[in-house]
Amino acid sequence: MISFNGILIANRGEIAIRITRAAQDLGLRTVAIYSEDDALSLHRQIADDAIALKGLGAAAYLNMSSVIAAAQQANCDAIHPGMVSLRSRMFSLSAARKPELSLLVQAWNT
Repeated sequence: MISFNGILIANRGEIAIRITRAAQDLGLRTVAIYSEDDALSLHRQIADDAIALKGLGAAAYLNMSSVIAAAQQANCDAIHPGMVSLRSRMFSLSAARKPELSLLVQAWNT
């Protein structure tokens, strides 16, 4: 069984909604992040907790330092980036390789 203190979902919209629902089905605590203009978005509302990011639109979600800080603030020990572009950014940052954070990735069948 998978066990984490919490999973920060580092995405928004439909992708974040699907990840949140799947994690909650597994009994995992979910934490959404949201930009200033996404404050009323469904992905924020269905998560167990939510952390505001500074900035507007997609740019707010691409600030990896802010994403990692939000995960730490919410006591999450896992981050699900949701998309390949975010996953690539997180792997390239040495800050994302902190031992207290796991990076969750999807396996794609081609």
